[in-house]
Amino acid sequence: MPAEAELICRLKQTYGPMLQSVSLSFDDLIQTAKEKSREKKLAGLDANVYLSLAQTNPKVQAELDWKIGEGVREQDFRRWWDMPDLERQLLVLMDFIGNAGYFGALRDKGFSAEEALRLVNQASPSYVEFSDMSKLPKNADFPLPIELRERVERRVEQERAKDPSGGQWTAYRNQFSSVNALVRHEIAAGRL
Repeated sequence: MPAEAELICRLKQTYGPMLQSVSLSFDDLIQTAKEKSREKKLAGLDANVYLSLAQTNPKVQAELDWKIGEGVREQDFRRWWDMPDLERQLLVLMDFIGNAGYFGALRDKGFSAEEALRLVNQASPSYVEFSDMSKLPKNADFPLPIELRERVERRVEQERAKDPSGGQWTAYRNQFSSVNALVRHEIAAGRL
């Protein structure tokens, strides 16, 4: 079985069941992820290539500096960028689908777009893969570097395991304007 076919089989086993709850076919999602990968031309970009680019491209270096300043560690960086691009694109799409689904459900319940967006941001982190450093707002709600995704997901799973009802985590999370603000707080405090 070719490498891409093996990867797709593994991804389907891992993520396919999650997609059933939002009535999407895994094959459609994989097709979209492939298109995104082709559009972004990231298939050959791994951690070493990215780091090499940073040495010769000031924009890439500024982006890397921002990510490190946001708390991205080398292991976070390597874990994300050494993942096959198809898998990276699939994870980004699944995050988007989850957030868009929640937003739509809130709108259906009568929430304004602004209030629905606030609730989505308070319930779920948002990430950015690349960013124009000159346009970064200076607030805690701005999307997190995508390289933090797995570390944040692990922390959320740990909190769920400690309190299956989710009440304590939700109460703590609601003290912040967004999950991103909470993550930045936890990183600054050395707990994440």
